[in-house]
Amino acid sequence: MPVSRTGRPPVQRAPRRPAPPPQRENPVVRLHTRLRRAWDRPLTAYYLILGGSSLITVLGLVMVYSASQITALQLSLPGSYFFRKQALAALIGAGCCCSPCGCR
Repeated sequence: MPVSRTGRPPVQRAPRRPAPPPQRENPVVRLHTRLRRAWDRPLTAYYLILGGSSLITVLGLVMVYSASQITALQLSLPGSYFFRKQALAALIGAGCCCSPCGCR
């Protein structure tokens, strides 16, 4: 048996085994984890309110356009007359709501 420089016998090491392949996480579990982390962020509630109100506004404008186009044409107005009025009102309302003037 060979002797090391220190005079002690060499340590017998176990042969190396290959590392096990990394376990793949279930995609559903990974998606759930990502959604949970996104939901726990501090601004999530604001984004939900902003997104919901924007969606309702857009759907309302589409409904105004589809419901009032015939009426506008019967009154000899452009087909998008009432839609443009409502869109302008929505823009003015959003501008007043988001203005930094401090008038709240």
